[in-house]
Amino acid sequence: MTAKQTWTLVFLGAAVGAASRVGLGSLWQGAAIPWAYVLINLWGAFALAVLYGGLAGEGGQVLAAKHQQALRLAVGTGFMGGFTTYSSFMLQVFKLPAHLAFSYALGSLVAGLVVAVVGYRLGRTLRWRYAAALVSATVLLVGAMSLPKMSTLLALSTLGAAGVGALGRWKLGDWVNSKIHTPITLGTTIVNLVACTLMGAVSGASASANWPWLAVITTGFLGGLSTFSTASVEGGSLVLAGKTRWALTHQVGMALSCFAALALAYTLTN
Repeated sequence: MTAKQTWTLVFLGAAVGAASRVGLGSLWQGAAIPWAYVLINLWGAFALAVLYGGLAGEGGQVLAAKHQQALRLAVGTGFMGGFTTYSSFMLQVFKLPAHLAFSYALGSLVAGLVVAVVGYRLGRTLRWRYAAALVSATVLLVGAMSLPKMSTLLALSTLGAAGVGALGRWKLGDWVNSKIHTPITLGTTIVNLVACTLMGAVSGASASANWPWLAVITTGFLGGLSTFSTASVEGGSLVLAGKTRWALTHQVGMALSCFAALALAYTLTN
């Protein structure tokens, strides 16, 4: 595949994923815990794990290498990365009352590991066509969600920004992983840390202002730049490899560093 083709797959996949996130995220407004985002992040992590499990199993035998790459980029890096979000997750944790914040954060992180492990094993054991059907159904179902009422220009700008954010996540994550070699892949951690820092700064600066185009930055660019699904699948892979302590270190370390960065940036700019 050419560079232009790979970039296009990630960009378009993330734009569709972000549209689905915005649509689903508008549901269950006003609840103490943002249940819509719980569903978004956990289902995205599960579906991504099913995809990777399927490609590691029968899918890796029946699909040509270029088709596997296209699926990983369009559906994995693009759609699931744009569909799930780590920066909004951390902002929600920051704004919730302490007792709810702890339960929401811990529950999401543990559940993310569980669904990633279950999804990967399911993807490995299912025949490829069933695994593909499950992932495709996810893309089509959540991709069909309608956006809340907003201007066409604002909607297109937000989705385009999500595509740009996903490209940044993909390239920055790969660059970090190529430079730093540890038992825990640090690419996703660094990307999420950057996104959460920016989310804190932007949210703090805009807390007392009414910025109608704020969604382009927060929901769009930062939503595409950060990812919950990849973080969970990376942790799940460590569990499956028998490295549970590393998996917990990966999840807890990422969460604590991202929360601290977001809180500090919010406080300094507010």
